[in-house]
Amino acid sequence: MEPSDIDVAGVFGRVPGDPTSMKPNPGLLLDAMSASSAVPASCIFIGDAARDVEAGTAAGLATIGYANKAGTAATLTAAGAVVVTESMSAIAAALR
Repeated sequence: MEPSDIDVAGVFGRVPGDPTSMKPNPGLLLDAMSASSAVPASCIFIGDAARDVEAGTAAGLATIGYANKAGTAATLTAAGAVVVTESMSAIAAALR
């Protein structure tokens, strides 16, 4: 997958100074879907921490766990990731 193959509708971040908007709060994900007129069934979310998986799940998204550190695969699975991978290349290949 090349960067030119990705359609970016916008960049979204939490409100500065508002810790309640941090993950696992799904607000960021819901805002991004709303701004791009996307529905959860058409989206995936990739995260490398349990709070990421929790946010994705709360937003109704299929969430992939990215186990980029030793021992995180079990944590991501326990948090509810639909699949866990140690390779971003594998994710890119699956999305082609």
